[in-house]
Amino acid sequence: MASVSTQDGGSAETGTNVMIAGLAFQVFTLTLFMLLCAEYAYRVVTSGRQLNPTFAHLRDSKRFKGFLGMIAFATVCIQIRSVYRLIELSQGWEGELIGWSPPPTFFLFIFYCVASLDG
Repeated sequence: MASVSTQDGGSAETGTNVMIAGLAFQVFTLTLFMLLCAEYAYRVVTSGRQLNPTFAHLRDSKRFKGFLGMIAFATVCIQIRSVYRLIELSQGWEGELIGWSPPPTFFLFIFYCVASLDG
């Protein structure tokens, strides 16, 4: 929407506002998801109820705990990126953040570190 209106000589403000609203909704829903997951995990850990013993070996395995950890890590990374993009787009198309990008090697470093955790 934003690029089409600028090509027609119009303003990109409506399209930009739609993108900001979408990003804000994404940040809100992902925050809600993270809070609900944290509450559920807290309740499971502190409930004192006996969990199904059939799956005890799965719950206690390093692979399963690593899986849950990586899902949490990925969710936090998506949230950080979404908040960054929301702030970036809120400054407008000529803002300070939209013209700056972290070096690509920074992101490669993170992926290499995560990949090296696979044992």
